[in-house]
Amino acid sequence: MGDLPLEYDVLPHGILLKNEVSVKNTTIGDIRFIGPVIIGKDSYIGNCCIIGYPDRTHLLKGEIKVTKIGKKSVIRPFSIIYEDVTIGDQFETGSHVQIREGSRIGNQVRVGTHSILERDVKIGNRVRIHSNNFISEYTVIGDDVWISPCVSILNDKYPVTDKLIGPRIEQGAIIGANTIIFPGLLIGRNAVVAAGSLVTKDAPPESLVVGSPAKPYLTRAAYNQKQRSWVEESIRRR
Repeated sequence: MGDLPLEYDVLPHGILLKNEVSVKNTTIGDIRFIGPVIIGKDSYIGNCCIIGYPDRTHLLKGEIKVTKIGKKSVIRPFSIIYEDVTIGDQFETGSHVQIREGSRIGNQVRVGTHSILERDVKIGNRVRIHSNNFISEYTVIGDDVWISPCVSILNDKYPVTDKLIGPRIEQGAIIGANTIIFPGLLIGRNAVVAAGSLVTKDAPPESLVVGSPAKPYLTRAAYNQKQRSWVEESIRRR
């Protein structure tokens, strides 16, 4: 892979790439591109980031696979993105984010501070993952999903086994804070999981599930009405 010209502005807290770059084993200040790495133009990389970090099979030997990050992305300080990760345009992280090898992420995705995405995670477009989340291997997340802080998404129903299967969270779902989602479940299209729930069974599409274990409580339409009422009441209180 031939290197593309590396043009960048140095900022007090990172660098701004002025063009698409293709680099390997390159260090700028305290930022490491282990590579091979391709990053789109107008992307920001914060101090102390590592891009293209090798997986365990390549730590001592082996050819490291390509990591690709789209244009206009923001990788904040102390984040690590492993090899063989492909990310779309306008990606954004908080600080101290880790994204493991084999993950595939769409456009306009945001991952909050101290969140961990394990290997082989698949994420669609316009997904918002807040801070302090753990997303296990083989999880699949559809477009327009909202994941609140401190969610644990699991993949091993009877630890410790080698039969790992991540949940599938379909388009438009909302996952409340401090939720735990069991392995292999389906969170249906536009489903809502209430904060603090323990999800041990599939969440039906267009429903709100709540509790431990979580059970259907409202329709998504009823939830949306409560949401509108809350917003209107909040405006009146200001």
